[in-house]
Amino acid sequence: MKKLLVTSSALTLVARLLACAPASAAIVNVTYTGTVGSGYDTTGTFGSANTDLTGLSFVSHYIFDTSVGYTYSSPTQSYAEGGILWGNATPSLGATLTIDGHTVSVSGDQNAAIAGRNDGSRGSVIVHWARDLIDNGITVLVGYVENGMYGYLGVGLPASIDTSFTADTSAGNISDGSFEFSSYDKNARTFSYDTYGQLTAATVSVSVDTPEPASIALLGAGLLGLGLVRRRRA
Repeated sequence: MKKLLVTSSALTLVARLLACAPASAAIVNVTYTGTVGSGYDTTGTFGSANTDLTGLSFVSHYIFDTSVGYTYSSPTQSYAEGGILWGNATPSLGATLTIDGHTVSVSGDQNAAIAGRNDGSRGSVIVHWARDLIDNGITVLVGYVENGMYGYLGVGLPASIDTSFTADTSAGNISDGSFEFSSYDKNARTFSYDTYGQLTAATVSVSVDTPEPASIALLGAGLLGLGLVRRRRA
């Protein structure tokens, strides 16, 4: 009976480990590059204060876990979205916006999303955003960055958010994006747009790292082997 219990325990543990492995989880890195279509920096978020950001180069980078938040997937549409605003976990693992060599981070804890749609008839669209809201009791700080690209005239962007690809506006795609870092003073009841602007992306690159349960299976196999060895010795 003891021999059977050892082997049975190992098998049970292997089954549990494999069951816990996410089947469709993917870590997605998204990078947009382009120029600031229009924008102004009042507080020096991206360098010197009171600076016109129009025409400066930018890079926005997002990292998502597509298994987290509200998720949906079909042949024509997919998304992962969530955060404090929606009462669930955010799919964002962090985002950054770099303008003229100066980088600001956004966690996406308030809300974030990665989405794609392509129904084959009305064009295609991809959207990515991350937003923060920090309330210290006196001042509310808001920060967000968002980018999107739209494909028309038969130019297809993937509906799947778990697909690696690159695209640019030279292929007939149209980009859109914006950013804002602002504050609200509760005592004075005043809201100020400290840094804001529009982002015109020229390129987008998406790379996907799909975690495989291989390492978990290997660990389980090792445990199973250990159970068999113990059984033989017993």
